[in-house]
Amino acid sequence: MRNQQVYLDGKLIDVSEINPAKHIFIGNFRSPNPPESMGGDIYCPCGQILRVVGMELEHWQRGHWDIPIYKTY
Repeated sequence: MRNQQVYLDGKLIDVSEINPAKHIFIGNFRSPNPPESMGGDIYCPCGQILRVVGMELEHWQRGHWDIPIYKTY
């Protein structure tokens, strides 16, 4: 399951708290670097277990770790 949390007015909250009548999507937050495996498996939000070196970069570039950002009208 992907992106269960989002930023709203600078605070990390559960996505269920977003109300389209009060909140507007302004973009995504992406960390400056992909996660590092440190010799172990990486669990991607897309559901895959990344066991091959370099796969985390591909998933990071596709936005799998992005966090949506919203602001209140």
